[in-house]
Amino acid sequence: MIARPLRLAKYHVFSLWNWRFSYLAKFIEPLAYFVFLVPGVAGGMADPSGYGRFAFAGMCCFLAFRAATNAMSDVANDRKWGVFALYTLQGGSVVGYLVSIVIFTLGVLAVQITLVALCGLATFGWDVFGSSTLRWLGIAVLIAIGWIGAGVAVGSRIQSYAKRDMIVVLTSLPVVLSAPLFYSLETAPAFSRIVSTANPLTYQVGWIRGDAWGDAIFAALWAALLMVAAVLLLRNAGRVSSER
Repeated sequence: MIARPLRLAKYHVFSLWNWRFSYLAKFIEPLAYFVFLVPGVAGGMADPSGYGRFAFAGMCCFLAFRAATNAMSDVANDRKWGVFALYTLQGGSVVGYLVSIVIFTLGVLAVQITLVALCGLATFGWDVFGSSTLRWLGIAVLIAIGWIGAGVAVGSRIQSYAKRDMIVVLTSLPVVLSAPLFYSLETAPAFSRIVSTANPLTYQVGWIRGDAWGDAIFAALWAALLMVAAVLLLRNAGRVSSER
């Protein structure tokens, strides 16, 4: 049962070479935040290492959100080139296809977080990691699974590169900048605090930084809900898109 999804995930890994410049940018982007933005802000803080730890948790949430656009692009391309259709025609299930996307996208996420962790270690030393780092990572994975489901759901309906690019541009920066990933809401202007209440990342980064195990339950419910939505939309989606 699991052999087909693993095999398809392997082919997604092989396709990295075809999209190497796109994925290179995905690996460079988080490093740019941690090489330039985070040290620059930390320099003005009374506790630079504490801010580095704060920002590392925010980066985990940021990359979990980015998993949505990664999954959306993969599904849109698979539908465009008939990969999704061939997989189902050969006996693969919609759930199995979704599992392959989750495996591959989480693999990309693992590489991104590893690179950021190494950069944080070089910049702030071991203080960048707190006693709850493993818990942060576990919750970040659950959040990422939910965002992967959201990306798959959108990718199952997209029919053009133009629409996909518009969604990425309009959602990425506004969503990221209006959430307290790299700043505290306590010192933010009232307008920023109001806007952040409508941003799911505001609550998700709170789950990561919080110390209550109930946060993990919320993250698990988020992942389950979006995965169910992804399965339902994929089942009703055209196996091949009209995008050319």
